[in-house]
Amino acid sequence: MNKIEFNDLIIEKLEDHHDISCFECGNHDLNEFLMEKSRDQMNNKVNVTYLCKYDSYLVAFFTWCADSIMLKKIIDKDKDYLEELGINYETLPALKLCRLAVDKQYHGNRIGPELVELVISTALELSKTIGLRFITVDAYCNARWLYDKYLFKMFPKEERKLVKYKRNPRPEHTISMYLDIHKE
Repeated sequence: MNKIEFNDLIIEKLEDHHDISCFECGNHDLNEFLMEKSRDQMNNKVNVTYLCKYDSYLVAFFTWCADSIMLKKIIDKDKDYLEELGINYETLPALKLCRLAVDKQYHGNRIGPELVELVISTALELSKTIGLRFITVDAYCNARWLYDKYLFKMFPKEERKLVKYKRNPRPEHTISMYLDIHKE
């Protein structure tokens, strides 16, 4: 494992000139997305991918887009909290963290947690100029711990997926989670 500090990373929007061919995070779906789909999805204005580089090495990437969540799908306790604040819309705006991956050579450097913190702080900053209440993520089940650490919650109907994953673990299983960035 190569030791690096998050502050030494350079974060750049994915462009045509970037070489992403050597990235290997250990997850086929994430590798395939970066190499085969990320540029097309950016060109089609579906999402935007950012690269995290150390010197000239690609150490991580994340992809995000606009999203919304239907309040009827969140945990009752959270619905009640929002209603107490006078927020009772059918849907609320969100920022979706679509993908996040760290190259295997750089696992153990806290890059994943630091990127989640960057997304949260960026969402909080964005919420000062646009309507933004939540961050959503479709987390790989084996990476759920990362989002649990930052108090993301599973949508109630996701429990079935988690049970299925525990019976038959597969790397592509995901669960949908959310974080109310303004909840105290």
